[in-house]
Amino acid sequence: MEDIMVILEPKLKCKKICSHLSRVSRSGNITSRNSMPLTYNLRIDLFDVRGMDFMGPFENSHGYEYILVTVDYVSKWVEAIPCKKASTRESIEMIQDNIFPRYGVPRVIISYGGSHFVGKEFTNYLAKMGIEHRVSTKPIIHVQMAKPKHQINN
Repeated sequence: MEDIMVILEPKLKCKKICSHLSRVSRSGNITSRNSMPLTYNLRIDLFDVRGMDFMGPFENSHGYEYILVTVDYVSKWVEAIPCKKASTRESIEMIQDNIFPRYGVPRVIISYGGSHFVGKEFTNYLAKMGIEHRVSTKPIIHVQMAKPKHQINN
């Protein structure tokens, strides 16, 4: 007898729930407790949102002392581009010459609040390209570097 109840109990519960749902759907009265909130699903494609930050200064190697690190927020793909200095002009040139031709122009760039990213020249350049610029309060690269090495770009 117990074996039969174990089999029938889920079916009875399901039938009870379905009959209740049927009554609610017929009456059209959905209480706030039973309602489902409407949510906006934002669709983000690969390379639509990029994070940027400078690392360095490092020991001079062929004139390069800094690394411009960009991270795609969807795929977590990391690009490291050597730079001679950490400046607004250098960051614009690097993303224009290295990032945009490979991955296209992103919709959003998130950067740390360094002076080379929040200046008028950088902001105007992004506005001209139609890119939304967001400034983060915490460094972009430290989030990625906290992961084990084998998890980055895999």
